[in-house]
Amino acid sequence: MKLFLTSGGLTTETLRMAFRAMLPSNPRVVFVPTAAKLCEDASWLKDDIENVRLSGATVELVDISTASRGEWFGAIEAADSICFGGGNTYFLLDWVRRCGLESELSDLLHDRVYMGISAGSMIAGPSIESNSPIFPEEEEGKLENLTGLSLVSFAVVPHLNSQSFPNARSENIQQFARGVSYPIYALDDRSAIEFIDGRMRVVSTGEYKAYNTRG
Repeated sequence: MKLFLTSGGLTTETLRMAFRAMLPSNPRVVFVPTAAKLCEDASWLKDDIENVRLSGATVELVDISTASRGEWFGAIEAADSICFGGGNTYFLLDWVRRCGLESELSDLLHDRVYMGISAGSMIAGPSIESNSPIFPEEEEGKLENLTGLSLVSFAVVPHLNSQSFPNARSENIQQFARGVSYPIYALDDRSAIEFIDGRMRVVSTGEYKAYNTRG
């Protein structure tokens, strides 16, 4: 399984090159913008999509909250990667479950790359429980079941030290980390985690921090 988990998307050439290296020639990416639907100002979404295009990929938008099962399944089957964009983490995870995509992901990711941006990276881990204390701005649609997709055994906390998210600071993330047992990687918007068949590395020209890791 291959994943490329980012904070702010493919914001740098280093990140674009690392993502592109995971894909075949003439890659196609399905971009899921669903999480942005609950955001009053999603002006950043255009840049996120364009940055994926700048990696050399052809991009198709598929909103899983409105597309039929046949539509989203067919689009992903024809793609080399599925990118879950940022926005409301609860809303995104809810729709991944409700549309039936959660049960299909394991098979679909056998030969496709999972890419996450912010919320899309958070749902890939074991839990999204960090969302409430670190991103209290995002309470609309809050779920009772905070279990993530568990595609990886660690959690990503995006937007480290971002001016837009004042709680995304090392001291707050460290305090949260004391209450959980799984590893946490806090990434700024110039950082990502590349995960290939159980092996991971951080790709960054910015700042990142790790918590509850060994060695």
